[in-house]
Amino acid sequence: MENLKDSTELNDNKILELRPSLALEINFSNDTEKFQNTSLRPILKFLHNTLLQVFNEECNYKNLNPIATNEMETREWLKLKFSKNLEFRNTISGMVISLLTKKELKIYFRYKNEFNRRIFTMALERIASAIHS
Repeated sequence: MENLKDSTELNDNKILELRPSLALEINFSNDTEKFQNTSLRPILKFLHNTLLQVFNEECNYKNLNPIATNEMETREWLKLKFSKNLEFRNTISGMVISLLTKKELKIYFRYKNEFNRRIFTMALERIASAIHS
């Protein structure tokens, strides 16, 4: 059993080393906000290029072309086209969940629905920003 614990700690340390550091304000109003900013945001930043590739593949597969003149229109288009696409939503959530530590997974599962909503919202924000940069 001790080998499993050592292996889990080693894996968790490797996961944490992958994450970029973010310059964020330390004062969070609640635990879910803290988890979002200290765990989910760095993971999404780390996954940025992969996230864009998954998005592009999904657009190609569904024959979608995001045509919008500004970032706000792109956000609305993304919400319209992808908010009900459970396969895409689950793919994005799975990408993020796979990079959570054992301790973070416990927190994630406690508030799974809330965090899935936040993950998807932040992912769409990243995609919209990337389209217009």
